[in-house]
Amino acid sequence: MDTFTFVCLTAKQVATAVDVQVLPDGEYRRHALQLMHEHASAMAVEVWSGEVVIATIDRNGPWPRAAQAENDLAP
Repeated sequence: MDTFTFVCLTAKQVATAVDVQVLPDGEYRRHALQLMHEHASAMAVEVWSGEVVIATIDRNGPWPRAAQAENDLAP
């Protein structure tokens, strides 16, 4: 399990929400998609591990669906 910080960003890179979660390895993408589903203004979610951005998950269409299956986690 790792601690991740999720930062929801608008199109102008303004942070609108921050969420800290302890998740199993590889689960951060699923959580980022869920956050974009919950926060309509989020155009992307930065995923931080410690002081490093490990991924930026972009919105794909107006409402990305939350990842449900293992194959939904592929980039």
